[in-house]
Amino acid sequence: MIKALNKFIEWITAVGMGALVLACIWQVASRYIIGKPSTVTEELMRYGLIWITMLASPYAYGKGKQLVITFLVKKGSERFQAIIGVLVGAITAAFSIGILIIGGFKVSNNAIGQVSSSMQIPMQFLYYSLVLSGILMLLYAIIGIKDDTKKLQHMRQ
Repeated sequence: MIKALNKFIEWITAVGMGALVLACIWQVASRYIIGKPSTVTEELMRYGLIWITMLASPYAYGKGKQLVITFLVKKGSERFQAIIGVLVGAITAAFSIGILIIGGFKVSNNAIGQVSSSMQIPMQFLYYSLVLSGILMLLYAIIGIKDDTKKLQHMRQ
């Protein structure tokens, strides 16, 4: 199931980035060739980049590609590395629940009734990216904790 989720996120972010590149090209063309900059593409690029970032961040975390300082951790034993992995996973899970999921719902609820200036889309749609990112991050954190816990259990035997 996680492989299918990873493929889906890869596909969505790749298509999204392609759409952002096309929107950027149109933005430049409409500004400098036509002389009337498109306000819709500017807003689309801003919100699209937020959504892509919020989808790609949990994906990178799940793949172990996030920005981390591993110098000291890698010097430790496998047991130490697994313990740190569980600790980092627990902190990530707490952050995902407290900030991204709960905070995302609060911000989304505060934005009910507001619409974006150019595209006229509900603003809570933008903030739902926090909630989705939090759910995905929590899922990847649970998987990481489970994997590191299994490593620790195998070391005890």
